[in-house]
Amino acid sequence: MKFDTLWEGEFISVISPKDHPYEAILEEDTCLILPIKEGKVGIRKELCPPYLVKNKTGEKKYYTVISGGREEGEDWRDTALRELKEEAGILVRKGKLYRLFQDIPMTKLEAKHTALILLLIEEFEKEKMEGDGTIYEDKSETLWVNLEELGKILLKPNIDSLLFFCGFILKQIMKSLNSKVSWQEQKAPYINNQSEIDYWDNYIDEDPWTDDAKNVEDLVMSAEITFKKYEENAISEDRISMKTNFYYEVLPLAISYLKLKGKINMGVLEAMIMQNI
Repeated sequence: MKFDTLWEGEFISVISPKDHPYEAILEEDTCLILPIKEGKVGIRKELCPPYLVKNKTGEKKYYTVISGGREEGEDWRDTALRELKEEAGILVRKGKLYRLFQDIPMTKLEAKHTALILLLIEEFEKEKMEGDGTIYEDKSETLWVNLEELGKILLKPNIDSLLFFCGFILKQIMKSLNSKVSWQEQKAPYINNQSEIDYWDNYIDEDPWTDDAKNVEDLVMSAEITFKKYEENAISEDRISMKTNFYYEVLPLAISYLKLKGKINMGVLEAMIMQNI
């Protein structure tokens, strides 16, 4: 879309689309990172001048999430790892990185997209924080807080909307870290190798009352029963896409697993449904 540049600054520009006389902020795409290590989540306490314009708290620093712009040619994963190193001084050596959301428009006044990255850090090295070279970055800090501390911070008046809404996600994630998690990024609809089988095997439910499905008929029946549970709780606008994903994503995936393993556990089947509808 063609647009006129009304004003251009160091970090943002104000533009107006030629066919739509409406002001908008043009900025590079932004990655939001939720890193968790040793039972604590990394958040930021930043001196951010725009927050001070309508400051009603008297505080100069605000709590927010670790974030940063995506550089040209970068994958969202690369941006997340780079920003974590720059803002927290953490060089990840081993971990699990999931894209919870990606390419989501930020707000209606901004011509940029964002991704939300969850990073479960297993092994890391500490390095000196590089920052972006501004005095504001020098006066900001990364805090590592547990679930209780996070809850208290979310009650403070000097938090921004990013941390406020991400806080609800973080609470659920941190509570479920000791159990199986099925909010991870979606898997491909067909299983092609042993590593993909091993991935789904993490969700095997060892409940003695849960029977494995050993043929396609039992698999489809069990899958439809489980799917109905999620479909009934969904809003009507989502049900068509959920049903499409169920038949075109979940069932082919589950059947390919069944053919390779000879059976499919109900815990595995439910995880496939949760991740793909």
